[in-house]
Amino acid sequence: HPNFVYAGTFDFLRRPWIMRSGGPGSGLYKSLDAGKTWVRLTDPVLNNGLPAGPINRVGVSICASNPDIVYAFVPVRKGMLYRTTDGGKHWQLRNASQDINFRPFYFSQVRCDPHNPQKVYAIAGPLLVSVDGGTTFKDAGGGGDNHDLWIDPTDSNRLLNGSDMGFHYSVDGGKTWNYD
Repeated sequence: HPNFVYAGTFDFLRRPWIMRSGGPGSGLYKSLDAGKTWVRLTDPVLNNGLPAGPINRVGVSICASNPDIVYAFVPVRKGMLYRTTDGGKHWQLRNASQDINFRPFYFSQVRCDPHNPQKVYAIAGPLLVSVDGGTTFKDAGGGGDNHDLWIDPTDSNRLLNGSDMGFHYSVDGGKTWNYD
């Protein structure tokens, strides 16, 4: 539904003598009216399965093939990747490993394959892929310090990845990467 919007916020402070990553303004929000009003999904009163905080940088991805399925990096000490299958009413922790997002203040990007809601990418240093709804991940190749991933909405075998090494692409779902 085009009026349903999710947004992650990140409250941080970085000065030469201190860095605070994840303050009270960090959270996951949802709007049902194209952004006019928002509900904070990481509110403990909702008791929806999401942690309340302190939360680091949030990343969120709606699955195009089934918009009721949404993945979110909600980095806290006891959690990392969450998934909802009912449009954000209830959330389940899918993966608590810090390995899938080892520097959440810097990365925290997640992408759902537009044709397969069980296939999800973690873009957080390494480029990782899960084919079981975020329960397990494996290396998906790409470059070092991956920051962004575009998945062709018409052919999810076509990937464009942005990393510290530049842009590289795959036409076979990440089995091989081209760097030209």
